[in-house]
Amino acid sequence: MAKQPLVHLFCDVENIPAHRYADYIRQFSKQYGRTCQTRLRVYAVDWVIREQPRKTFQQTGFLILRAKPGDNAVDNKILRDGLSFSKQGNLQDIYILITGDGDYVQLVEVLRERGKYVICLTSKHCKSSQKLLQSVHEHYFLEDLPQLLARSHEILHVA
Repeated sequence: MAKQPLVHLFCDVENIPAHRYADYIRQFSKQYGRTCQTRLRVYAVDWVIREQPRKTFQQTGFLILRAKPGDNAVDNKILRDGLSFSKQGNLQDIYILITGDGDYVQLVEVLRERGKYVICLTSKHCKSSQKLLQSVHEHYFLEDLPQLLARSHEILHVA
């Protein structure tokens, strides 16, 4: 029996308010492979002002990470972590980014060069970079996850 791919999830909480979909995000990620808290990561600089998102993500089994304040602090932390994981992991690993920020295009390009499969989840209510959405293998809206999960056999396109 083939080993399931590992799923690495990186959520930029400062870019997209995704906590209302935390349970759906976790279910969605499990459909693509093996998950664990150390690979289901949500990032922010200041969790004090994001108390409800922090609680929701923690209760749903996500790892809460704080980025040190600075220009593009969360972006830079996700870039470093994504590149680090992609060096250590297996070829069939899946990467899910929850953001609409074009700063992640470079990360997606490197992940694809390394043979990784990349999915992006965005919000219909937040502006998203078209270049980012064109660079990933798959794109879904958070708001559509309940319906997608209801017919989950239709969304898995991983080769």
